[in-house]
Amino acid sequence: MFMLGGRDDEEEEYQKESKRMGADFVYVHGSTLTVKPPAYPILTSGPLTYPSNKPICAVHLNKSGGRLMVCGSVNMYNDDYFES
Repeated sequence: MFMLGGRDDEEEEYQKESKRMGADFVYVHGSTLTVKPPAYPILTSGPLTYPSNKPICAVHLNKSGGRLMVCGSVNMYNDDYFES
């Protein structure tokens, strides 16, 4: 499909990524995480963000049954950003 002015490379990357993952979300005032085994990332920033493709949520499952989930910001669960 031809579009006047052409398509931006970042827009094409965004379209490919959103088709692959299928989920968009807003991550406000958060930080990225450094995740090392045995923990693993479950949610990462996208290719059009800065820094790109970095972990923002991770989990660790202990052999004795304990579980830990860490997210870089609690504001991602809050709607106040959209209401302001």
